[in-house]
Amino acid sequence: SAVIEASETKKLDASLAKIRDVIERGEKFMKMKLYVAGHTDTVGAADRNRQLSLARARAIAEHFAKKGCPVPIVYEGFGEDALRVPPGDNVDEPRNRRADYVLGAVGAAPPLRGDWKAAK
Repeated sequence: SAVIEASETKKLDASLAKIRDVIERGEKFMKMKLYVAGHTDTVGAADRNRQLSLARARAIAEHFAKKGCPVPIVYEGFGEDALRVPPGDNVDEPRNRRADYVLGAVGAAPPLRGDWKAAK
């Protein structure tokens, strides 16, 4: 699911606090952008996993935007293309179901290739 459970909002808010701290310390050196990359495990069809990871990344990006993230946010879903743990196909591996947050310089290349979308 791409719905953020109430039990997960504390984790997201703690992540956003860390992101804000890095932005505050680094903004005097460069303008930044936040990249939110969604990932899944290998259970299910690859196309469905890409769409699910995109929906999860969008939900997190929108949550951060609503909470006042001070930099532009873009997001993308990578499905099962960037696995943290390389299992076989159709393996339920929780460590692969994740989102990565990367701060980058505005104008620099994204951390991963993809069709990055702006958060609203």
